[in-house]
Amino acid sequence: MRNTSSMWLVAVGLGWCAAACSPDTTGATGVTGATDAAPSDAADTAQVTTAPDGTTTAGTETSAETTVPPSTLVDPHCIDGLYDEAVQADTPDLAALEASYTAAGVRTFVDQVLGLRYPLGQHLVQQAVAKAAGGNCIDMFVGDTSRADRVLMSLSTIVHECAHMLDNALSSFNKRTYRIRADLDFQCTRQADAPARSLINEDAYSALKPDDSYKDVYLDGDPNDNTFDSGDQGYDMLLEEAVQYVNSLATDWTLRDSHGPWTITAKDGILTLLWYLERYLRMTRLEYPETYAALTSSTCWRQATLTVWGRAWMYLDRAEDDRTLGIDDQEIRALVLDPDLLGEIQRLRDAEGCD
Repeated sequence: MRNTSSMWLVAVGLGWCAAACSPDTTGATGVTGATDAAPSDAADTAQVTTAPDGTTTAGTETSAETTVPPSTLVDPHCIDGLYDEAVQADTPDLAALEASYTAAGVRTFVDQVLGLRYPLGQHLVQQAVAKAAGGNCIDMFVGDTSRADRVLMSLSTIVHECAHMLDNALSSFNKRTYRIRADLDFQCTRQADAPARSLINEDAYSALKPDDSYKDVYLDGDPNDNTFDSGDQGYDMLLEEAVQYVNSLATDWTLRDSHGPWTITAKDGILTLLWYLERYLRMTRLEYPETYAALTSSTCWRQATLTVWGRAWMYLDRAEDDRTLGIDDQEIRALVLDPDLLGEIQRLRDAEGCD
């Protein structure tokens, strides 16, 4: 059964970002992670997370919370397979918070629920509220505040859209910033002449899913008609959507006991964006070699992409057996696993020097 709440998430909540997540001109500051030291792609630096003792890891955040073995769809010796983060494996009880809920206290409720279930989401929302212009993102995306269970259904949208606003606030005209974890940012030099993401509509893969509802949001428009559409944006904003769809899935998975009988599109969204990323890489490799060379020679873009790929499969593996978190996910997963498209991810690993 298709949940009207989940369809609102796709059609309305994410539609806002399709219109508003164009490159901004705010100042950029970073945490720890890959950056471009100069506009030259050759000057990119590697992804590094520094521990308190001065040692470095490939993005591992230690915690008492449990982790699971890496997905078979990542390389355990490369950026995607080495990525890890603390995950709340169980589902702490929310009954007391729900019982004391009031609409006037919705901001506190959102913060406390995320603190129990998805602390990284809590961080993203708190930072967006503190740094992003345009209003309080919780108020903007919470929807129906009349009951606690309805607010719980909106948390995926809140985290997704607040994190978009945070990344925009951390970005600049020349740099795109992706907040992956509280201690890990990627700040990559924008590719000024990158082809529009909507151009992947012209590839042979587009016809394999004619009912792709995400295409109308993210791959719309004509890049040559002098009218701005979401689909006119390039790789930087395509990757931004993938970053946030991982956060959407992570939020929904940590709240997997709060969806009632509904089936939602948590897995569908990130799988679709992974499919788009693969196709964009293929398109640029075959038709826009200068853009492809710029992306693959850049440490920042390579490692940011592989990190998102690895993080996506970390949560997709956890959610694999939960049939309430996907509608067309098995169909889309098969498209992502096309051997030729998986080859595009392997080419990034090869460019990274992974054995």
